[in-house]
Amino acid sequence: MVKSGIIDGSGAKVKHEIDKKPLSLEEQEELIRLMGRVAITTKENNGVIPKPIFMAWLDSFYANSAEVAFVRDQGNGPEVFLTQRPSNDPFSKGKHVTGSIIIPNQTLRDAIERVWRSEFGAKEELPPAEFVDFFERTKGTGPGQVARGQEIGFLFLVRVVAECPTTKGAFYPLRSMPDDILEHHKIMILTLKKYLKVNH
Repeated sequence: MVKSGIIDGSGAKVKHEIDKKPLSLEEQEELIRLMGRVAITTKENNGVIPKPIFMAWLDSFYANSAEVAFVRDQGNGPEVFLTQRPSNDPFSKGKHVTGSIIIPNQTLRDAIERVWRSEFGAKEELPPAEFVDFFERTKGTGPGQVARGQEIGFLFLVRVVAECPTTKGAFYPLRSMPDDILEHHKIMILTLKKYLKVNH
């Protein structure tokens, strides 16, 4: 038995024990049956999977994420939009580029558009998204790692108009980023600077 933990709906870590023995045929059938009842989509279950199940899923499988750098230029060089999760979020203690886990039945573009509408409350069509780079992240707390589970992040650049209204977060000059950015997002910021040819 191995002690581990998942996150409950309040953000608290819940200790539990994991049995590393292979699943029996009966357990496999039961797991398949239960997975069929869990809708990891934005169209079922009001778009929300119970958080403990979602976190256990991220902890057990390889996730894909769409990282979306919304960039504007008001004449003084490019600025990138950064947001910040609630203070009780156990994994995101700092500012970060916007993004989302790509969930089943969604394409990359679906995920990018979902972030666009969620962060900006936008009703107009999503501007073109430019692919910048991808980042493979193992589970952990070191540089380039993600505490919630292993994932690969696809970074896209979306250029927005200077007066684009925002409902969350703020734009920051790429030449002078705040210090409290998530460690694995600092790597993305450096890549974005190179892509846009911004001097440090």
